[in-house]
Amino acid sequence: MRTMTMLAISLSLTSCGGTEVTPVGNDTYIVGTTGMWDAGTELKVKAYQKAIAFCATKGNLTPETISSSSNEVSIQEYPHGEVTFRCVAKHP
Repeated sequence: MRTMTMLAISLSLTSCGGTEVTPVGNDTYIVGTTGMWDAGTELKVKAYQKAIAFCATKGNLTPETISSSSNEVSIQEYPHGEVTFRCVAKHP
């Protein structure tokens, strides 16, 4: 019973997935999302949407992607997507 409870808690935490935007260098940030039911590419789009929202809070800025990656389901890990970015001025 305890194993089933731990499994249920683990699944509920990973299915919502996601991390906050984290600074990784000089005006550079990373954000990622993890889930059970979405494809890695869908999760990368969700990470980019988080980057857009983050840059919007800093003024009239938009993310400039430095790198991005995603993976699909594997035996060792859940699908995830991540984006490394800078917030830059929007082009008119």
